[in-house]
Amino acid sequence: ESAPQDARLELLLGRIHERLDDVNQAALHLKAAAQLNPADSQALFELAMLHRRSDDRLTAQRELRVLLDRSPDHDEAREALVLSYVNEGKLDAAVEQIEELKRRTKSPHVKVRAQSLALLLRGRDVEEYRKSLRAVTDEQGPDAATWLALAESYNEFEQSLALDAYRNVVAMDPDNEAAALGVIFAEQRLLDYEKAAEHLAALLPRRP
Repeated sequence: ESAPQDARLELLLGRIHERLDDVNQAALHLKAAAQLNPADSQALFELAMLHRRSDDRLTAQRELRVLLDRSPDHDEAREALVLSYVNEGKLDAAVEQIEELKRRTKSPHVKVRAQSLALLLRGRDVEEYRKSLRAVTDEQGPDAATWLALAESYNEFEQSLALDAYRNVVAMDPDNEAAALGVIFAEQRLLDYEKAAEHLAALLPRRP
């Protein structure tokens, strides 16, 4: 019984150090948590996301693959691996993981995001991609990850739409840092510096 309890403590310490931007210590604690309780995928997933945010993409991909070997139905990990492959231009690997995600997921939101991304990679118009994402939120209810995918599809000339989408994510998931930063960057591009400064000031205490 002590190993899972120790693993939870290591996971908590890893999160604390990550919030303090102490990446090395955070990684050590998250790795210890994953080793103490291999049955719990959360620590390994957070370790992979830590490495992704630190631009150590190869390590992040390796950890995600290890996690998926242990927990093949972990949607969030497989979707993260897909996006990592897409960002690196490894489109064949991305499509392979998309097909596996579509086959395994029980979530209609994840399935539509996977199907829509596959079509986008095959040359489908980006507006069709957005239409599919909007449709699943209308039919299945709001979902933070789907709204985030929609927000990130807008280019520099569509910042009002991006801002609305990022705000929807923050409303559903106030701790979503990617969305919070998206709000700030969109406000800057729209020259609303006062709002951007206000939101940045609110974010900084969480990321000293």
